[in-house]
Amino acid sequence: MRTLEDVVCDGGTPVAQCMCGLTHFGDGDCMEEGEHERLIERSKAEPSRFRSHPDMQGISTGVFAGRIYVWGCECNLMAKYEAFLLENERMIVRFLRARAEDEKQDAAQRLAQLTKETKEEPVTERALRMKMKSFPNNGDTCQDEWRD
Repeated sequence: MRTLEDVVCDGGTPVAQCMCGLTHFGDGDCMEEGEHERLIERSKAEPSRFRSHPDMQGISTGVFAGRIYVWGCECNLMAKYEAFLLENERMIVRFLRARAEDEKQDAAQRLAQLTKETKEEPVTERALRMKMKSFPNNGDTCQDEWRD
């Protein structure tokens, strides 16, 4: 069964900082020269802030609640969010249904308003003739047929 983490993580990058603050980096194949070595040194100096994944070219990431999450990060925040969503699924579904109904009603009202604002009077033959009189003839004999 797919998890929230599986659904959220749909991208990848050579280096990513998870929403928990932990920076993950891959094997260095897709990095600028010297970047991988700098990250390895930083991971040795600050092991609580950096994780090397030498067996991976890229780090799988996604955005949740406007913040980057790294797939498989030890913070396991996606599991916590998923538990919250599942524990409150009935309330969330009720909310989404109510919101969708409100948006449907708002859209119908906007459409009615736009329709009312954009109604034009029907074009009559007389109105057409008046328009045609305002155009210069330029030797076009077809326009003469419309003139009185």
